[in-house]
Amino acid sequence: MTYPVLYQWLAIPLLFSLDTLWISSIMGVPVSQLIVGEALVTLLVSFMVTGLWVAYVYRSVRVRNTFTDENASVRAVAAS
Repeated sequence: MTYPVLYQWLAIPLLFSLDTLWISSIMGVPVSQLIVGEALVTLLVSFMVTGLWVAYVYRSVRVRNTFTDENASVRAVAAS
């Protein structure tokens, strides 16, 4: 990892909150109308599933062995 993943996970909810406040102020609509229960649940579930997928990709030996071959691009060009 070249940068801490924690910053990314803190930035996503922060940017979502700032975006919601910005849209609310521009459109003159209360935040409670922008964030309804079902939309918030969908957002939280997708955030958690994405977090699990990213954790798997960063920690998986299988993924590391599959996608870290430095000569793969050279072999792909030579094969075509």
